[in-house]
Amino acid sequence: MNRRFRAVLAAGVILAATASASASAAFTVPPDHVGEIVGMAWDEETARLWLAGEEADDGTLIGLTEDGEQAQLTWNADIASVEALALSGGALFVGDLGNPDLDRDTLTIFRFGDTQPGRKQYRAYVLEYPDGPRDAQAMMVSGRGRIYIATTGDDPGIYRAPENPSRTSTDTLTRVADAPEGVTDGVFLDDGSTLVLRAADGVHVIDAFSWETEAVETYVNGPEGESVAAMGDTLLFSAGGVVREAEVPTSDTTTTLEPVASPEPSPEPSTPVPTGAEGTPSPAPTAGPAAPTGATPRNTGTLVALVVAGVVAIAAGATTYFVKG
Repeated sequence: MNRRFRAVLAAGVILAATASASASAAFTVPPDHVGEIVGMAWDEETARLWLAGEEADDGTLIGLTEDGEQAQLTWNADIASVEALALSGGALFVGDLGNPDLDRDTLTIFRFGDTQPGRKQYRAYVLEYPDGPRDAQAMMVSGRGRIYIATTGDDPGIYRAPENPSRTSTDTLTRVADAPEGVTDGVFLDDGSTLVLRAADGVHVIDAFSWETEAVETYVNGPEGESVAAMGDTLLFSAGGVVREAEVPTSDTTTTLEPVASPEPSPEPSTPVPTGAEGTPSPAPTAGPAAPTGATPRNTGTLVALVVAGVVAIAAGATTYFVKG
């Protein structure tokens, strides 16, 4: 993890807890308006951790920089239930996937061409499952930009979007593998083809070429509903506003986690969030993403409990807003 960002994460220590025999400490939660984190994505280029929280369904994502500044990315669209974030090739993907009542025939993926804060243009891909409506909380994008969805509920599976998804019609996903039970999020590692899924029983590391499971880290007393992001060789997990750090497992293992208590809510920031004019999605891309390449196991290490820094002020002028055209 970036050293400066580590310092920001540790900026407001209010409690400590152990996650295993080798665990360290826990810190404060993100700002209150983030709420429960349903999706995370780490942007190495800008050293910003993007979070999808309670405002995501209203078209707002929160970014925390390595300097402790808070930024917002907003867009205007019909959104049902954001459940996941992913970054690939400098583009940020938002997965409008949630369908617990199975009353949606399609799902939508929003793609932003960059991660600069402000009001954004987007490309929207509308997808459907080949076997009827399904619920999902996990969207992953390979190193070459290929979109994958892992469903939950009955007969969970991993589905792949077409290489060049349409911007004018509904595309049909292809089921490529079975998924473990209770997948709540997933992420591709830096090699672009090693997939990590956070499932009900723990962490599954999967080769996205062969779809063979390479390692499973089984959790005892693990938090429910965790999101996951990759920061180089490190995984970040979040549930209920608490973020922790862990190594990527390379062999089957079992880890006992001790729950971390949630801190008291912090006050809402006083700075209002500007709104932009309503617009239309940007034109369709001229070149579609390709399939992932290269699969390499990741290094392992000890599990570390970590939580993102507390409320930070939005620096004046730090956010530039773009009207969606």
